[in-house]
Amino acid sequence: QISSSAIRELGSHGVDVSEYMPPDVFARWKNKAPLKTVFFGRSCCGKTTLIKNGLAADKEIWNLLGDGESIKQQIKNAFYNKDRASFLGLIKQIGMSVDWYKLFGMSEVHDMPVLGLYWEYIPDEIKGALHLIRVTTSEENRQRFIAARKCTDEFIGCADFLYEDPPYWDEEKEVDYV
Repeated sequence: QISSSAIRELGSHGVDVSEYMPPDVFARWKNKAPLKTVFFGRSCCGKTTLIKNGLAADKEIWNLLGDGESIKQQIKNAFYNKDRASFLGLIKQIGMSVDWYKLFGMSEVHDMPVLGLYWEYIPDEIKGALHLIRVTTSEENRQRFIAARKCTDEFIGCADFLYEDPPYWDEEKEVDYV
């Protein structure tokens, strides 16, 4: 076993400590300060209320794909059928096609509710430069956000069924319904 203190000590003496951490964690350790802020969380948890000037990364991904109407329809079908295998296969296809450097270069703040689904396709050096904020709310407030967005029970059920958090985050913010 090796402690974080030992890793810092070794690193201060120029020892390559990358073998003691997963690549994205090493990139984060090496960067010292995250460069981009990413807000993520379940549908209708208050991200839009919290973020005033962030890039809606999930929508921008479609723009970066160009003519993504076919895959967009396929992902919509897999989503509403709760076909996890097909849905994740399409996420993989999208995740491997997106220019992540361009996407994360477009803004300092990103609203990316599906971050956990794309996590394995984002390059480690980008993951290492992100300040991750998980947005939550109470169930009562979430019901208010759902009503305000006019989301159906079907949509929320599918979104919750397919949702995944990334493996770690820096902070958590709870949002109240306003």
